[in-house]
Amino acid sequence: MSMHDRQIFHDINISGALRRRNEKNMSDITFPAVVKAIQEAAQAYGVAEMAGQMDMKPSSLYNALNPWGDRGTAKLGLEQALFIMRETGNTSAFVLMAAELGFRVVPVIAVPDHQDTREEMLDDNNMLTDFHAAIRNGASLMVVQAKAAAAHRDIDETVEQYRRELAKQEVRG
Repeated sequence: MSMHDRQIFHDINISGALRRRNEKNMSDITFPAVVKAIQEAAQAYGVAEMAGQMDMKPSSLYNALNPWGDRGTAKLGLEQALFIMRETGNTSAFVLMAAELGFRVVPVIAVPDHQDTREEMLDDNNMLTDFHAAIRNGASLMVVQAKAAAAHRDIDETVEQYRRELAKQEVRG
């Protein structure tokens, strides 16, 4: 490898997988699962409506949201992805990105979705079951990490609901 090649290429280690990345052309390293998660969030919201909010033509947004499209002509930008996640409330792509880099996303404040700790605990069990099923079924590491993050979030909700119930008991007692 010439000195010039050493400046253009370098090896990066992401989630234990060594990948070669060309600094001049990112078309050889893409993360279709992340783009797919943004695509699903935008589709659930309505791509045409989302494109209007982003001051884009719907066809341009559809092209950017295509994880298997021509990365040389249409790439989903970081600001576009963040805008879509913020507007839709769907942060699954963020969770996938964090997992790909070896991190777990933890919400700043866990907000329980049930008024009873026992109901929250049932959610925890369902999420843990989904996590275990993903492993048993041979899902990709990114899917397994996303399921683990979802289970962690639900457990955080249970802890918060339990804290609230204890606080009510102390006021009464």
